[in-house]
Amino acid sequence: MKSATLPRLRRANAFRHLRKLPSPEHEVDLWLAHLDEITDEEFGDLGALLNPEETAHAEKFFFPRDRQRQIATRGYLRHLLGEKLNRPAVSPVFEKGEHGKPTLVRETGNGPHLHFNLSHTSGWALFALALDREVGVDIESADALSGGRDLDGLAARIFSANELQTWRTLPDRASQRAAFLRAWTKKEALGKATGEGLGRAESGAACDWILHELAVPAGLVAMLAVAAHRP
Repeated sequence: MKSATLPRLRRANAFRHLRKLPSPEHEVDLWLAHLDEITDEEFGDLGALLNPEETAHAEKFFFPRDRQRQIATRGYLRHLLGEKLNRPAVSPVFEKGEHGKPTLVRETGNGPHLHFNLSHTSGWALFALALDREVGVDIESADALSGGRDLDGLAARIFSANELQTWRTLPDRASQRAAFLRAWTKKEALGKATGEGLGRAESGAACDWILHELAVPAGLVAMLAVAAHRP
């Protein structure tokens, strides 16, 4: 049975900002949303899909734009999960899995389990859904490296010794910025897939994971990490 909320949402066209991306992996669905194009009416409709805890969390954001982005991200996530599970968008129940990674509550039976992950940056949100395979995504804006950030210090913090040596041989600062952003996004996606953060990306266990760079709008870099095998 579909939620009574959905027809009103579709008339308001709240999902016109969601775009499905080509997926490099079987049974992994990828979606991209431009949150800053959403109208006030659409924000209200998406907010109707949140549970009380999600609504309370969104209200903690001081700036209205950040509050709206949080509401839209959670509303879109619920919509996508509901569509994949063929259930009302308000019905998915979340829990913390291993290492605190958010996951769907497992139901009784031996059917496939739906895994998900999301990331957002500068008004964009990226979502990944995968059947029976852990998944992680990260999306970053080139703006993240603006404002005089200490690029050398960041590189020294997240790169291995060999990676850092190779990075320092790049011919100019523009090349270093682009390479750093791709490496950072890749490590974040892997860390989110495992739930262990960037430390996992440095542990040498990446052979258990498949990594892909995704096609996203100019000025953004996005990566997908998915388990190489089903459990």
